[in-house]
Formats: sequence, structure tokens, C-alpha cells
Amino acid sequence: MSELVPIVMPQENVSDEHVLIVQWIVADGTWVEADQLVAEVETSKALVEVHSPAAGYLKHVEPAGTEVAVGAAFAYLASAPDTPLPSGATTEKEVSKRGSELPAPPSFAKVPVQAAGAASVPRSSTSSLPPPSPVGSRFSPAAQALMERYGVSPNSITTAGLVRAKDVMRVLGGNAAEPVQRVIASEDVPNEIPGAVPRVRRERLPRKKRMEVKRLSWAVQRGLPSSVSTNCVTRGLKEILVGKTNGAVGILALIVFETARLLRKYPALNAMSLGEEVGYYEDVEIGVAMDDGGGLVVPAIRHADRKTLFEIADELRELTVTYVDGKLTPEQLKPGTFTVTDLSAFGTSQFQPMINQYQSAILGIGAEQFLPGQATGVFTLTLAFDHAVAEGRTAALFLNDLKNHMASYEQTVADEIWAADAHCTRCLRTAAQLRELHEGHVLVRSEVPKGMICSLCLAGY
Repeated sequence: MSELVPIVMPQENVSDEHVLIVQWIVADGTWVEADQLVAEVETSKALVEVHSPAAGYLKHVEPAGTEVAVGAAFAYLASAPDTPLPSGATTEKEVSKRGSELPAPPSFAKVPVQAAGAASVPRSSTSSLPPPSPVGSRFSPAAQALMERYGVSPNSITTAGLVRAKDVMRVLGGNAAEPVQRVIASEDVPNEIPGAVPRVRRERLPRKKRMEVKRLSWAVQRGLPSSVSTNCVTRGLKEILVGKTNGAVGILALIVFETARLLRKYPALNAMSLGEEVGYYEDVEIGVAMDDGGGLVVPAIRHADRKTLFEIADELRELTVTYVDGKLTPEQLKPGTFTVTDLSAFGTSQFQPMINQYQSAILGIGAEQFLPGQATGVFTLTLAFDHAVAEGRTAALFLNDLKNHMASYEQTVADEIWAADAHCTRCLRTAAQLRELHEGHVLVRSEVPKGMICSLCLAGY
């Protein structure tokens, strides 16, 4: 082993610039073996265990409770207990290598913009687009703006860890124009509170909230956020699903299931804006917003369009339990291609969801609302979308299709579609045959395959 081996702060999430050291598992100066757990760090989304890359004496650079820049060395492994630490957190070679390993957003195909409501999109299995930030996440937004304005190469900056605007100024020699000073001021000095307002108590936003703001600001800064809503007539879809599936399927699982299939029909909602280009995702990976008061996270269901209704329901339950236990993994928290957020449990009738980073749309689910004495009520679906990628017509068509699919489940229960010739397009069982098997089996309208499909086929049997 060389005299010192750095332990570098990992980049588990694309948008993270800093990571918090939660605790050191191994004390400073202790001998550790290769792959031994040495620390726990907190990213913007989850706790991550850090293991030693080699054997040696562990030398802490920063104490627990410190935020460390992604890509910076926060500890070293020494060949002897008295080996001194270097003056900088990382060497230029280490920072350069780390920058080349930063993860990119989910992959997507480079294809031409498709007309609204188109049924298919040409795809390329080999073509891909670069991530939005060409510089890398170790450079602050203000630093990136200066580098682009004055043509500063990332390779010319040897600062360890996070590079800020003042570091770019050193490369420029302090001779740049006045706008540079204003950028530095806006980056390093907190916003002043106007003297005319009542007294306030200032508290720094929690780290998770700061990262949440950064992620949700992405679409506002890069796109043209808009939204469309529709009211769905219901006779109690939530209760119907619980009764017919013995509690195995809820509204959220059903909407994720139907949405995943509709996104193949509306590819502009399963995409992201790239300025004058559109990135269409090749897979459908639906993120589900979760927040128990400790910070918003969006774990994703991978390949959701290939899974049965009951598989999606099972995975949602597993993700929820894992989230409550605080054990969501970085793999589960990797960005999806579309997001669904459900506030129906809080009685919220309608709200404005915010588009997530690297996406073009998000679906919000409102609670069922019933007037006293009325057998029917409504619940609201709201689709927020990026007008730079899609348009109101596409959003409206998507919501109408989804609304009709939701209505078909209730119509089934009410015997409104039990015609004599009704049958499953996959297994060809008739409505009568399904009833003979079990009274809980139903036929519902399906987009893929087109027509009717029975609950047995939906379950994968």
C-alpha cells in the first residue's frame, strides 16, 4: 500500500454537491481491514455506508456532523499510525478522476419530437444524449456560469472539492468584469431581510430541504411548467378496490399501473427537455413521491410498464416499508422517468405538483370527495407538464384516457359491461366463466392489449 490512500466522499445522487458525515463507525487512528465499514454518510435522499477501500490506519479529515464536498477525501488510510495528512483534501489527480466518474441522469434515446397523442416513437438503442451539466457537479452553478462566460477550462482549476465562483476568480487573476463580483456576492452572502418587515428568526434550511428545492427548481429554470386537471366521477373506487382485491391493490398502485402503459402512447410525458432537443426515455420508470415529514424522497418502480397490477402493488408496499424504516437504497432512489404524487390520504382535493428533475411531467392524485347523501362523488387528477416538450392537448388526452380506465374498474363492479359476448382478449375467458371461477374476478378495459382483460391475466396467471 502506498503511504496514504484517500477515502473519497461518494456521489450517490446526481444532484448532490455535498454529503453529511453522520457518524464514524471506526475511531481515528484505528487499523481497519479492506471493505470494513468505517462511516455512515447522509446524501440528499438516504443514509449510505462507506467501506474502506484497503487496509490501513484510518485517519479522519473531518469530524462527524461535517458536510464534505462530493469527490473530496474525508479520510485517509495510512501505512503507519503517525503518517501526517496532506494539506489538501484531495490531489488534482484524484479530483480529476472523480469528476470523470460522476453518474448521469437515466438514459434515453435521441429521437425527433413526436406529434401529440402519437401511438409510437422511433427508438435508437445505441444513441444517447449527455447529461445536462457538461462541467460536473463539483462546480457550483455560479462557478459554471463564470467558466462559460470567460471560457475557463475545468482542467485549469486545481481546487480540491467543491469549486465556487471565487475559485474561478483566482484563475482569472481578479481582472474580470464587474458582473463576476456580483455573482460571488449572490453565492456567498445570505439574502438580506428588508427592514420594513416584522422581526423574524432565521434558521438554515435542513440539508434535505435544500436539495429538494434544487431538484424541483430544475424544471422551472429549464422548461415551461404548465398543468391540466380533470375530475373523475366515482362511486368509491378506493372502497371497491379494497373489497375486490382483499386489500391487495390501492388507488395509487392502480394509477401507477395504468399510467405506465399510457406513457408508451404519450412519449412526450416520459421525456426531458434539453434546450432545442428532447430526450425520450427508452424505459418507463415511475417515481412515487413519499414524505413522512422527514424530507421528500422519490423511489422509482423500474420497468413499470412490464409489471402486472399486483406486482406493482407489492413493490409499492415494499418501498413504503423500506422508506419508513429509513433503509431506501441509492439504487431505489435513482431518478425515474415520470413521477406520481398522491395526497389523497390527507383529504386534499386538488393541488399543483411540481415536475421533478430530469423529467417532463408529474401526476397528482386528489382525494375522493362526496357530498352528504350522494352516492357518487369526484376525485381530481392533475398533470403538471413541461410545455417545452409537450402541450395542453397531449396532457388532456392522457388524462382523459386515464380517467376512462379508472371508470372501467367501477363500471365492471356495477355490471355495466357484463355483456353476453364480453371476454378477455388474452385468455378468452368470458364474463360468465370468470363468475363461475370466483365472484371477485372481473373484466376491465385495457389499452395494451386493446379491448378487455380479466383480473386473472392482470395478476399474471
